[in-house]
Amino acid sequence: MGRDGKPQHEALTDELTATLCALVRVGIPLYLAAQEIGLPQSCLYDWLARGGYHGSCNHRKYIPPDEAREPYKSFARDVEAAVARSHNRMAVSVYQKAMKQRDGRLALSWLKARHPEIWSPTRADPVPVAESNDADTVRVSLHDYMTWLELQNDIASDR
Repeated sequence: MGRDGKPQHEALTDELTATLCALVRVGIPLYLAAQEIGLPQSCLYDWLARGGYHGSCNHRKYIPPDEAREPYKSFARDVEAAVARSHNRMAVSVYQKAMKQRDGRLALSWLKARHPEIWSPTRADPVPVAESNDADTVRVSLHDYMTWLELQNDIASDR
């Protein structure tokens, strides 16, 4: 038992993987899901690194996915799938809510929180609107995009 009275896990089991992934799929951050089931963060990140989890490449025990061994390889793959599913569900939910309310600020605030490296208002380089070599492709700063978005919202609310 850990200090909080929850069991401490020393062995990687299918049950532990399933429980952790179930929590992550509903949106609980990985480190909090591990804490909830009594899995120390150091153990969690060690197992992910040994399994070749893409987010662990700077970990001292990181093993490339093609060299990873079981059970860590399956663990890392399952966790990565759970994280992706959680992210995708949230993205769809935010998108649907933003479209229903005809207000892109909700979607943009979620993007800023989830991916500040791309959507942060302090980002110096322009944000690509489309990836293409077409003459119609434009690049705008986040500030310019927000100004345009507010203008579109004002126009829509005047209708």
